[in-house]
Amino acid sequence: MPEPNQEAQKLAAEQAAIDAQKAELAKQQADFAEQQSKLQAEQAELAKQKHETAKAEIASFAETLIKEGRVLPKDKLALVEFMSSLKSDEVLEFGEGDAKTKTAVLPWFKSFMTGLPKQT
Repeated sequence: MPEPNQEAQKLAAEQAAIDAQKAELAKQQADFAEQQSKLQAEQAELAKQKHETAKAEIASFAETLIKEGRVLPKDKLALVEFMSSLKSDEVLEFGEGDAKTKTAVLPWFKSFMTGLPKQT
């Protein structure tokens, strides 16, 4: 049977190992949380840039419509904001039976706007 002093030393060594593992786990969790936070910030920045790029493209499209006379300049801001609110992956479905059509909302709306007659 081990002596009480040896048993205490063994328990102390095991507790020290457990404490070291807990400290390492806490460090890994903190590192993970930091990486996760950085990733979320990068994703938010990427989403912001994507939105700004899309909005700039829409503004350019609106300018083209204005130059062609299909949209009045006074309607540009509202048109850009409206088109920016459309989700690029949203699908529009219309028609009946075999004539049923599915199309992405934003490209359909652009096509619709391009087909408008010139304003007078």
